[in-house]
Amino acid sequence: MTKYNDEKLAWMMLLDGCFILQFIHSSVREEDMSNLLRNHEISLVELDLFLLENQIPFVILRLIFEGAQFKDGSRTKYMINRFVADRNGILPAGYGKGLPQLPEESSHLLHLMGIALLGGKDKIPNKNPKQLRFTRQSFLHVMEFRAAGISLRPSNRGFLTNISFESNLFRGSLKVTQITIDEFTHTRCLNILAYEMCSEGPDDYAVTSYISFLGSLIDDADDVKELRSRHILCNFLGSDEEVARIFHEIANNLVDPAIYQEIEVLIQKHSYNRLNTNMNYALYYRCSAPGSVIAFIAALLMLYLAMMQTDFPLPSHKSK
Repeated sequence: MTKYNDEKLAWMMLLDGCFILQFIHSSVREEDMSNLLRNHEISLVELDLFLLENQIPFVILRLIFEGAQFKDGSRTKYMINRFVADRNGILPAGYGKGLPQLPEESSHLLHLMGIALLGGKDKIPNKNPKQLRFTRQSFLHVMEFRAAGISLRPSNRGFLTNISFESNLFRGSLKVTQITIDEFTHTRCLNILAYEMCSEGPDDYAVTSYISFLGSLIDDADDVKELRSRHILCNFLGSDEEVARIFHEIANNLVDPAIYQEIEVLIQKHSYNRLNTNMNYALYYRCSAPGSVIAFIAALLMLYLAMMQTDFPLPSHKSK
């Protein structure tokens, strides 16, 4: 193994840092880099910049860009934030309302990406799991939501923290952050999750909990197809089976820190309500055939009239 002294290590960090800043500047400004890199090489560089083993301490980048000035007067800090937010590989481009306010202190670019996925929040609050009763083994998959009267919708803002559930009478609504799945999603997810597992990583495991929650919704390709039809999942892999396999590979081996456990409990309570289940089963399965809706309404009307006659018997005419 090559040995580095302090001077060689400093030069290597300086050169790598300068390359990263110039690459970020050119990418954000959409400058032509064909004289230096081919298109596939640009994609590979963007992927390599967010590998855990390739991270350069952000303090080094700050030392470089604080003393540097681009010819066009671009603000380097804004360029870095814009680059990380647009190339996170998980959330769709242009999500949310404007660029999230990223904190001053961050360890490296991968840490900054994790913060961008949370909408600029370094940590998100966690409920005490001991106060909640929840059984993950019995949690519903996406294709089982219809029978429970639960609809799926993309959340208004595209950050991982924007997951909510509302239950109204017989219907429930689950809003989930829209995500993108492409050939780089697997690698980026694994690197963010690996960083959250490090002793120096964030202790809230926010991305880990989101991936675990979404993985619990997906059992097979039909679940992925339903998420696509609800505009929650954008599949650029082309195969729903491959997306399901990726989530099984990532989520099945995670220890869920249960940030979204309260939402999961609300979903279970709604689905365990027998009245909700029976009503939605009748509406979505018994009333799917032509004419069955009219028959169902007629049956309810006959049942109502029968109950009224039981409580208030109609007068009968006695024959003389």
